[in-house]
Amino acid sequence: MSETNGWPGKPGVPLNPKKSRYHWVVFPKTKHWPQGKIQIGRWRSEEETWEEISDCSLSPADLANWRYLRPCPTPAEEDARIATARKDVLEEAARWHDEQAVWMIKGRRLAKAEEHRKHAAAIRARAKGEGQ
Repeated sequence: MSETNGWPGKPGVPLNPKKSRYHWVVFPKTKHWPQGKIQIGRWRSEEETWEEISDCSLSPADLANWRYLRPCPTPAEEDARIATARKDVLEEAARWHDEQAVWMIKGRRLAKAEEHRKHAAAIRARAKGEGQ
């Protein structure tokens, strides 16, 4: 990202300008719009214009003094992020049970150790099943 209000390259042109999608932008301070109001704008790559920010299309030059935040995630991107986070949490839970099994073996509590191993295996099987 450049130092020009967060725009990744040329001011007013979003990240991945060849792809039409929604982006988070912040419009500058005016008497009608207080600074800091976040807006979602749709970049149309075919026309290289912004839409859905006002009643008309805006050019990159119109948004050059606005602040660029980032692309809005698509539903598929959000689903992937949530699935990855869930997989990470399940693996952490399985590792906890693995560690508990080791402690139970050291303490000669073999029945408890086996219980923890079963829990770890069940959690990993669940994570594997959700990932398919």
